[in-house]
Amino acid sequence: MKVEEIMSKDFVLIKEDEYVTKVRKLMREQERRALPVVNEKGHLLGIITESDVLRVTSTKSNVTVEGFIREVPPIYPSSELSDLARAFVETGEVELPVIKSEEDPEVVGIVSVRDLFNAIEERDVNKKVSEIMTEDVIFCSPEDPISKVWNNIIEFGYTGFPVVKDGKVIGIVTRRDLLKYGSVRIGREDERGSRLSNSPKVERAMTSPVQTISPDSPVREALELMRKLDIGRLPVVDRERRLLGIVDRYDIIKSYFEV
Repeated sequence: MKVEEIMSKDFVLIKEDEYVTKVRKLMREQERRALPVVNEKGHLLGIITESDVLRVTSTKSNVTVEGFIREVPPIYPSSELSDLARAFVETGEVELPVIKSEEDPEVVGIVSVRDLFNAIEERDVNKKVSEIMTEDVIFCSPEDPISKVWNNIIEFGYTGFPVVKDGKVIGIVTRRDLLKYGSVRIGREDERGSRLSNSPKVERAMTSPVQTISPDSPVREALELMRKLDIGRLPVVDRERRLLGIVDRYDIIKSYFEV
């Protein structure tokens, strides 16, 4: 199967001189995790992502996309799914643009991890979640300030955290949650660049209840949950909902492809 069979032709292009605040608005409204950035000729320069958008703290910032462009490996309509899988794992991205050819870098589509999961959902790997999960998990409390989570996402590249109370998983907070909540700037600076001291608590932005999975569940079940719910990570819990680990979209990809 080729990328052209699973890619979407429904995409939005961003020019390098457009404001990041416009990108943030588009991502919120259309629930996009990344947008292709093109030059005046319509040629792909790279992408801008949720993480990049979260770095701009003011709602009226005049910062342009140009300084946030991430280069990505070329994906063509004729690319194999294994090449796409490798690109996702190597870049840590969730959506990648598809260009016409090496000679003509016009964007002709966009393809997501979810598209890849849709294509491989009938396959199976003889593994349990416990074999591919990460056990050393950083988590947060519902009482933690959102600004703390914001800082960790920006500074360390984390995509989200399980929320734990009294030793049990009660929710999850992700980059998408922060974008939707719209107040991630609180605790950083306001529109005039002034520091704000009071940051809302994580419980106001987190997703709860949260979908979890057992360590004994097959990897295919984790893939199906991520595909259906359009999520990128699952806390792994025991019967008492105590956190044992986490499995993410890249763990799944690596278990299905040799990347």
